[in-house]
Amino acid sequence: MKQTFFRCSAGALALCALHACSDPISDVQIETWEPEIAAPIINTSFTLRDALDQTNFSDYLSEDEDSGLRLTLDQKIFDVRPASSVNVPNLLVPLLDTVTRYNLADEDLDFGLNKAQFTDGYILYRFTNDKTETVTVDVTTPSFMSDGLPLRGILTIPAGETLADSVPASLYEMDLGDEGEVVVDYSATTSSGEQVKLIFGAISLSSVDFNYAEGTLAALDVDLGQDSIELDMLEVFEEGSIELVDATAKLIVSNEVGVPFAISTTESVANLRDGSVAVFNSPLSEGFAFDYPSMAEGQTAKTSELIIDNTTSNFVEVINKFPTQLKMNLLGQANPEDLQERFFIHRDARLSGRIELDMPLAVRFNGFEINEEFAFDGSSLAEAIEAAFVLNVDNGFGLQAQVQVYFKDDAGVTIDSLFPALTEIIASAEVDELGATLSSTQLRTEIELPSDRLAALSASRAASVKLRLFSPEEGAQVTRLYYDNRLGVQLGARVTTRPF
Repeated sequence: MKQTFFRCSAGALALCALHACSDPISDVQIETWEPEIAAPIINTSFTLRDALDQTNFSDYLSEDEDSGLRLTLDQKIFDVRPASSVNVPNLLVPLLDTVTRYNLADEDLDFGLNKAQFTDGYILYRFTNDKTETVTVDVTTPSFMSDGLPLRGILTIPAGETLADSVPASLYEMDLGDEGEVVVDYSATTSSGEQVKLIFGAISLSSVDFNYAEGTLAALDVDLGQDSIELDMLEVFEEGSIELVDATAKLIVSNEVGVPFAISTTESVANLRDGSVAVFNSPLSEGFAFDYPSMAEGQTAKTSELIIDNTTSNFVEVINKFPTQLKMNLLGQANPEDLQERFFIHRDARLSGRIELDMPLAVRFNGFEINEEFAFDGSSLAEAIEAAFVLNVDNGFGLQAQVQVYFKDDAGVTIDSLFPALTEIIASAEVDELGATLSSTQLRTEIELPSDRLAALSASRAASVKLRLFSPEEGAQVTRLYYDNRLGVQLGARVTTRPF
């Protein structure tokens, strides 16, 4: 990942060249020179797939339905169980009369419970007998049901004593009705048969946990934490050498909680390569409300999507700085509009979100280079009367190209070059309005060498081809990249030697 896209491209070209350098050059013809040698030097083709298959960069690439290349990244940014923010506190309901109705709204709970299924804890009754004889208490709580029957307990309490009894809360389902009231009925009968009211009675819930709850909910903050989106795949690009023109991000939220939620960011920045930061503006700064399952649907994941692109944010501007990561402080809020409706929540219900980055490689290049070296023994040129090099280039990229060939001695020092400078332009392939290649362009160049250049080139033992690709300037045309974009290079030598 630390190598640049340009070096990877050159590496792929090298592999192709080594594989194909023995192929004949069809355009090199033996004409009237006697004796004459027609020698292929290089015959290779470079495709984008050849380059990218040699790198981890290909892990982030996919092809769309038109075979166009796109950079994609799918990263989870939060995954929480909001029920962990909802706790049922220990409750104590005083039984001040033989019939008690106690509304849990008086407990100032975050979640105004109407119904719950418990997984842990205890339901406990406690009574004090202030009479002078034994009392039998028969207590019934229709707010707690098991198999269609209300919770019922019978306690025989000696005179002047306090007695308690408990049952596991997991055996019962709590249903407080629309009013949210705990209803308890009890009767106290002395051993002589007299109906009395005791000085103290209470029912309590202790150490309870739930796997399902229904009720009203006040606006409740849910900490989603600070998360970052790692952008390692952008390291292959040199800043300023390429422009992504159609990059988008999509926030996808999956919600199994029967409660309306919204997500916002308190801060979003992009960490840049030089250690500085750039502000990343997105619709999340205003909040994003997403769908939730209805009571009838139950624990069903509902999916919502938020598109972040150049119409809703500065995402394209930021991503073209090729940051190392995007960092966001995320805040979730349940029932942000404080709706007074009944909602539901399962203990294991998840609220998760992920970011999908989609960056089609419809790009503008300021230029990148491909360099390839190969063996070339110029010793035979010492006996040459005439010589010429024939260069054929077939350009299937929607990019213009410059080409140069350098000849080097056995120490790697450049002796000469095929052209005076890197100025020979190969026109880009014809592209449509979307930047897709329609047809390739070809360049055939024949360079005849005078005697003084022949003498110098006879010392050459290697040659290298340098290609530079860049976007056409006219119209600032966008170019789409495809795996099968191809650039072919053929180089041959035609040499006439002195007669034997």
